[in-house]
Amino acid sequence: VVLVKLDKETEAPIAGTCFYLFCEQGEQIRQIGGSYVTDSEGKIQVELSAGSYYFEEAIPAPGYTFDSDESGTQIIRYPFTVTEDQETIEIKALNQKLTGSLLIRKIMENADETPLTEVQKQIQFEFKVSFSDGGTYTYTVDGGEPLSLESGNTISLKHGQTAVFDALPMGLLYDVAENIPQGYLTTSTGHRGNITEEEALAEFVNRYQDPAEPQQTGSITVTK
Repeated sequence: VVLVKLDKETEAPIAGTCFYLFCEQGEQIRQIGGSYVTDSEGKIQVELSAGSYYFEEAIPAPGYTFDSDESGTQIIRYPFTVTEDQETIEIKALNQKLTGSLLIRKIMENADETPLTEVQKQIQFEFKVSFSDGGTYTYTVDGGEPLSLESGNTISLKHGQTAVFDALPMGLLYDVAENIPQGYLTTSTGHRGNITEEEALAEFVNRYQDPAEPQQTGSITVTK
């Protein structure tokens, strides 16, 4: 008997998924062996005599969760029957990849606290967005049409706009770097990190300083 664990979307093999094996004899259920873990090919192989059995998924591989049926119920058991005339039985088991979201938000201010002009509101700021897997992902800006970005390329945002990347793989490392125009002071939070179940927010605030005004100074402390 060969159980194959696959990514539900890509059908790529998934290593590191833990299962238990049980034998059903009438109303009696007996566990066979200890735990079984899928190998680098996503497989578990066992030799069994004729009878009714089921694999029970215990722990999905990191970054994945249990598959679900149409009603949303998690699929944990994979029953099968071995007969005397069968040489090989293959069982396909699927997992859903855990995903998260990345938001990139742009805010612009004037250092003298005056309202932004219409010209300032139309300025496009560029952001280089990189992902650790080098992949290509889809995003939208303020709910607009879906756009595609390859890791290392740039997106453009105006004041008040937010780019949203949905369905990024759990654990993916992201890095967002702004191409800062001259005359602006920039502060940012969340510009680098890993995708988790919680929404990741990379927020950039640019303050415009009139070159004719005296330059302000500040300090920086780096702690390791």
